[in-house]
Parts: sequence; C-alpha cells; structure tokens
Amino acid sequence: MNDLGTRDPVVDAAPRDVSVPRGAAVEGANHDVASELGPEESLVPGEAEIEDRDPRPLILISGLLTTKDPAGFFRPFAGLVRHAMTVPVPGSEASFDPEKLAAIAMQVEVPARAYPDVRAALAAIRESFDAKQPPRILICGSLYLAGSILAENGPLPE
Repeated sequence: MNDLGTRDPVVDAAPRDVSVPRGAAVEGANHDVASELGPEESLVPGEAEIEDRDPRPLILISGLLTTKDPAGFFRPFAGLVRHAMTVPVPGSEASFDPEKLAAIAMQVEVPARAYPDVRAALAAIRESFDAKQPPRILICGSLYLAGSILAENGPLPE
C-alpha cells in the first residue's frame, strides 16, 4: 500500500510524497485537446500559476505520437520545467522514438533525456531528487500514454 492508499505499481515507482491531483494524468495527457486550443489555452498557463505557489521542480514524462508536432508541444514548457523524460507510447506503432523526442525537446530549450518506459523515468526521478522536496511530475503527451498507465494501475480510489 502506498501513500495514496492504493496498490498502484506506477504510483509506487514514484518518489514518496509526490502529489498527483485526481484526473491530472488524463487531463495532462490529452494532447489532442491541447493542440486544438493552442499552448496559451492549454495546461502550460496553469502550470505557470502552480509554479508561483509551489516552486518545487516540475518534471515532464512525455510520450507523443508521430501525428503530433513535438516542438510545438514542448516549446511552451521551455523555462518552466526542470527536465522532460521522454518515453514511448506503449502498444503504438505511431509512437515517437524517445531518443528523437528528447532531441526535439532540447532543440526548443527543454532539457530532456529518453527512457525506455514510465517506470524507468520514475525510478530515475526517485534516485535523483531529495525526498524532503519531491518534484512535481506531469505525465503528458498522448492520451494513449495515459490510457496505458490507467490500464496498468486500475481506477483511482473513491
């Protein structure tokens, strides 16, 4: 049982005391909606407001499909995130290669590194950050990425 009172393998892999707002993974992962709205109307302004209230480092774990514009996705996060961790979208032939995605993120001034999956990215976060001040983690990009995490972890507790 983890700090959230659940038995979720992905949540268990995250650093202790990390906070995940209910529904954040699904909302944050809906890149289709963010693309239609544009960056100034998407999650990024909300993250900037959160940054004012909670200066803990923001880490992205992102996986995108090749049908999306990765530079356009990452550009609004430049200067806002400490690091982007790029991962493949499980089960999708249309997933960007994480190495290529990380290179594109770095081209738009977002520090990035590729990981083989979400668990590996969370393990790297756990190893890298002080438990006294855990980072904020935003899993975002493809809705299929969020769906794979939800499928692995089951529904959130009521």
